[in-house]
Amino acid sequence: MHEDTQRILIDLCLCFSGTTWMQEILPPLLNGGDLTSVETIPNWDRAPWLEETRAALVLDKLPSPRAIVSHMHYHLMPPSFFKSKAK
Repeated sequence: MHEDTQRILIDLCLCFSGTTWMQEILPPLLNGGDLTSVETIPNWDRAPWLEETRAALVLDKLPSPRAIVSHMHYHLMPPSFFKSKAK
């Protein structure tokens, strides 16, 4: 089942690749279908933009697994990103 879920997420990202859409759909998928966060937390706090300073304020408060949004080019990511096991 877990492998199927990963495959679906990959397909969704490739087919639609809409940032706002992914901010809405990904957090409930990562949290077992719980819609509480979607109904109570703005999408910019549920899946904060990595480039914004507000990300530092909310990332530690988000339960794992976390969704983070970025439009940064891959080559602009900090060196620590490439050492992380995050997906």
